[in-house]
Amino acid sequence: MKVPTKRITEIQTLVLHWYANHARSLPWRETHDPYNILMSEIMLQQTQVPRVIPKYVAFLKRFPTMESLANATSADVIREWKGLGYNRRALNLQRAIRVVVTELDGKFPNTIEGLLGLPGIGRYTAGATMNFAFGIDTPAVDTNVRLFIDTLVPSIATRKENDYYEISRQLMPKNKAHIWLHAVMDYTSAELRKNRPKPTKKKMAEKFIGSNRYLRGKTLDELREGSANEKKLFMIIAKPLHIPPDRFQALLSTLEKEGFIHQKNNLLSLVE
Repeated sequence: MKVPTKRITEIQTLVLHWYANHARSLPWRETHDPYNILMSEIMLQQTQVPRVIPKYVAFLKRFPTMESLANATSADVIREWKGLGYNRRALNLQRAIRVVVTELDGKFPNTIEGLLGLPGIGRYTAGATMNFAFGIDTPAVDTNVRLFIDTLVPSIATRKENDYYEISRQLMPKNKAHIWLHAVMDYTSAELRKNRPKPTKKKMAEKFIGSNRYLRGKTLDELREGSANEKKLFMIIAKPLHIPPDRFQALLSTLEKEGFIHQKNNLLSLVE
């Protein structure tokens, strides 16, 4: 699955020239600190950049060092994460940093294998961290990179993850780790997605409200403000949406198993 050398040169020239004139100025692009980079990458998972920017700045102000995040209560981390959604990412970030602080003597892994050994860190996040924190040319593939490859190398693009990683590796300019993936992301967002149809906000909202993700988020939002019993939570969150009690109870049990909440004296609270 070899991309022709001529085509590689064409793509690299196109994207790097475009990026030189259109690169977005984003706060996490001003640092190579692996803690900051990992934080931004986890926040950016399934969340748009404009929403992440203020939360990244606020989160870093609240937890400026790995030690401050590692020593914080999970409840404080979840509270600070409010507005980003997918709250599991907050706990994954804290768990990963706790491993670095307590088991690795504060030394951040600088290999793919080491990063993948951290809780909640997947192949893309590990690859992006290798590029942006350590400047090591490392392929990293997400939906944007797939679209980039499908569009610019359509004759050999496939749906197999390892194939995308191999093509991505071939397309990377040597010693451009700090900017290439940023360039691909910005180019894809600005040029390749601009004419693609987008679902209307109304349809998106209709699909989201009542989903498990919606119910989980609303439950944690309520508990961010303080403890509550199960009946109160049900009446506020689930009953208006005609959610069956057993479904809501199962959702609470899942949140408890995952380490988000606990129950004491018939009251549910965020895990401290």
